[in-house]
Amino acid sequence: MADETVTRNLQRMDELDFAGWNEANWEGVFTRYHTDDVLVEVHGQASTHGIRAHIEAMKAFVESTGGVPVQVKSHPIGFRLRRLDLRGRRARER
Repeated sequence: MADETVTRNLQRMDELDFAGWNEANWEGVFTRYHTDDVLVEVHGQASTHGIRAHIEAMKAFVESTGGVPVQVKSHPIGFRLRRLDLRGRRARER
């Protein structure tokens, strides 16, 4: 179950960045993966509270960088899951 959750969350992050951010799909993909009361802290930027404030901040950021979102090309994210047997010994790795 945990493996499926991790995989699903990584797939959602891919969709959020590659379709939502790269394509500036603010009202579709972007809002699908953010709650109305989302709190976002981006290094070097003011925090935003709420999806509307977050979208407006991201639009302003995109405008400040030439009007096209800086493209996310890959996610060098992965997890190596370690499984333990009931005695706490390593059972297998993935």
